[in-house]
Amino acid sequence: MVTGLVCGEYLGHDGVAVLTTSRIVFANSRTFAPDVDSVPISTVQEVKGWIESNRATLEVTTATGAFVVGGIKELDAAQMLASELRGRL
Repeated sequence: MVTGLVCGEYLGHDGVAVLTTSRIVFANSRTFAPDVDSVPISTVQEVKGWIESNRATLEVTTATGAFVVGGIKELDAAQMLASELRGRL
């Protein structure tokens, strides 16, 4: 079940972060070979978010790396997704 969604830029292309009950999925629209990363919530160590020039950026850190979605126009949606994810840590 999807509990949060934001659209922005992931790895240099239009992308999304989708929060489900058990994981967060990052994906983009790179032609012919989209990047898709699925991160179990149990592996998330930190969630950071900030707003600059009316655009939000979310950074999710795990033991194996960081996943960043930037250029998010829907500021409320970004704050809600970050809050929901932090509440599960």
